[in-house]
Amino acid sequence: MVGHVDELIIQLEEPSSGPRRITAVVVDGDDRPPPDAPARVGAALRDLWGSDDNELLRTRLAKALFPPSTRPRFRAAVEAMGRDRRLRIRLRLPTPTGAQPFSLAELPWEAVRVPGPDAGPGVWDGWVRDLERSPIPFAELGRDERFTLVREVQPAGRGTTSTSRAYGRVVIADATEVHGRVRTPSGTRTVKRPGDREAAATDSGLVSSVLDRSHLKADAVPSPASADTIRRWLVAGAGAFYFGGHHVEGGLVVADRPGSTEAALLDGGTLTQWLLEFQVPLAVLLACDSAGPAAQSDGGTRPLPLAERMARDGVPHVVAVQGTVSHQQAADFAGSFFASLAAEKDIDVALGASSHAFAGSTARPVLYSGRGRRMSIALDETPRPTPPGSTDAHRVAQGSEEPVLPDERFRVSLETRWTLFTPDEGQPCVYDVLADPSCGDLAGPVNEWEKMLHRAGRGGDRPLREPRRWYTFDHDAQGGRLPNGHDELARALGESYRPRPRERHPDEPPHRGIGLVVRKEAAGATGPGFVRDLLQLPMLDWDLRMIVVQLHDPRKRIDTVRRAADIVARELKRREYVVKAHAPGGEGAGGHDVRGGRAGAALLDSLCLAATDDAELDRWLSAAAAREGRLPVPGDFRGLKVPSTVIDAVALAMIRGDAPGRKAALAAWANEGLSKPVRWAMDIAAAATDAEEGRVTADDLSDADRAIALDRARLLPARFRQLDPEGLRPGSWALLARRQPTEEDAEWLWGMVPARRRLAGLEPDTGDYDYQLEEDLRECRTAFRPELPHLT
Repeated sequence: MVGHVDELIIQLEEPSSGPRRITAVVVDGDDRPPPDAPARVGAALRDLWGSDDNELLRTRLAKALFPPSTRPRFRAAVEAMGRDRRLRIRLRLPTPTGAQPFSLAELPWEAVRVPGPDAGPGVWDGWVRDLERSPIPFAELGRDERFTLVREVQPAGRGTTSTSRAYGRVVIADATEVHGRVRTPSGTRTVKRPGDREAAATDSGLVSSVLDRSHLKADAVPSPASADTIRRWLVAGAGAFYFGGHHVEGGLVVADRPGSTEAALLDGGTLTQWLLEFQVPLAVLLACDSAGPAAQSDGGTRPLPLAERMARDGVPHVVAVQGTVSHQQAADFAGSFFASLAAEKDIDVALGASSHAFAGSTARPVLYSGRGRRMSIALDETPRPTPPGSTDAHRVAQGSEEPVLPDERFRVSLETRWTLFTPDEGQPCVYDVLADPSCGDLAGPVNEWEKMLHRAGRGGDRPLREPRRWYTFDHDAQGGRLPNGHDELARALGESYRPRPRERHPDEPPHRGIGLVVRKEAAGATGPGFVRDLLQLPMLDWDLRMIVVQLHDPRKRIDTVRRAADIVARELKRREYVVKAHAPGGEGAGGHDVRGGRAGAALLDSLCLAATDDAELDRWLSAAAAREGRLPVPGDFRGLKVPSTVIDAVALAMIRGDAPGRKAALAAWANEGLSKPVRWAMDIAAAATDAEEGRVTADDLSDADRAIALDRARLLPARFRQLDPEGLRPGSWALLARRQPTEEDAEWLWGMVPARRRLAGLEPDTGDYDYQLEEDLRECRTAFRPELPHLT
């Protein structure tokens, strides 16, 4: 039982007597009745559709689909359905073997007649006993709202696309205007010019209109769509791909180049590869015959229909058309189908609710799905959500004998750290070391940010490179060996891996290379050979731009991981490494509490540990106030030296807090020598009662330290990017380095002049330098990654 849908699985089996005979068996766990005598099927059945022999066709199909043992099971499933429920029939198709005259999926199973909704017990009894005549009253499986039919295939294992990823985008490609001669594997075909261009594109426009009124986002490829633009739009990920246009010989007819109406063929195999690579779970192909019949080869056999081939190659769900449809029918179906999806209906239910658009036609919409796939796909407003703080870290200088405490001034977002100001094509690979006791997912969030950057940069004449692909390689899970070639890396990473050689093929579009996260247990990272092998990785034929060493510990001991990170960073000749920010409420940098009885040095040690993270310090101060009835003041630490960074952190916490007595406590801490940026934030907070005097201005972003202090005090306006739209001020770059990146940040980066986009690494280096401009940009680069305090 799935939501408001019950399920019945009918498996078609081909006995040894040959592919022109089949046996249908109801599958219910391990319960399988003895098989019935095989029923005759053949290509002639498909050809009967639309002829004067429809009754013969329906009878033959009914005998094949509902042999004697299956009919009672189907009746029981229908009678067990509750009110307003549907019965999903998963029709499991056998895997094709060798040459075949046709595909079983091409047969019009929707035309099979079963007892109608008003049929009584007598009608059902007669249908179960004898199928020679259609029951009265009857209903066709494909036109009765009680039923949905899914052609279920066993994927060949090429893809591992998930249907639970959340994407709010539906990529829409319209190629109805394309015409002319198109080369196909068997020769040249001619696609006629549409008689009414506006009517031809009605379906794509209606899909966009429907989605714009929903929580989903329609993202239309410039029309007429070419193969290149379709791929560029899919790169950023999508919940569904819609194509409106023509189909010939296992491919889609698209424009031969952007802006052209001349025809070219987008092979179905190529489209499948893109959908798998970019994790698109649903393809909707409103193109005539995209679900069959397929063209017959010279040998008398038929290749699989395009939709079936795509599903067997791993695309989770493919909606396509059997037969020929008009532009108006395609528009009516597409609008209704996507309106149902936007209303969170299952794919097969949305198809069934929209099939009325094909009334009066022999054409029909059909759905192919992988074996056991969920019929719902996650279409949400936000891409795969990243838990808040899950990619936050702190920069730490390498070289101390005992790990120093993190400093909140040097908080970084790992997404921006590993995507901006990073090596360009042909430049040496760089390393980074992350101390991450909990060993969380890194490649996923960074890939999402790469795609967000790519999506924001589309449009205009600026050069646009495809996103960097990030992968995770678990060193310990692979026997303590790093891969020594593409084959080993592919086996370790699975189906998601797509090679990118160091020397890019001229036909391959420009890209940002590969990022590799090497996951390693800290205890084994300092042994002989590990770092040596890491240094060998860029010598392999991969376009590696960044290698991140992610060190973890099964017991989540932060000190163990920190020490290993310091050693690995030193051996890699890195002057710093990063320490993952601990989860809110977690142990943090070694554990601390404010239990009663603590005072003096012990209380200061606890405060210093809490001050390494602003969120943790807020909890510490709240607990202290609850215990003592007031916030701590400098007098509580008389005779002890409170570090200046802790004084600043406490003052900023009191600025952003609302605890009783905070103003008096803040005044006491202000006498301890606040830094200039924190003093500035304190003055702005004090003036904030006056809307004019307390407003943060663009000048406040001119100094990186001041901008960070305002950010930590939570005094920045929500849309602070509007204060510096061109990225001229260092504070804007300092904030970009430390905050979780958003779509607004991506759009802000692409809205800059080319020189600043080049500074961030979004555009390739042209080699043309304006030395005055370079000097101006140096401040921004330094603000993004300032020097860390010298270790003593």
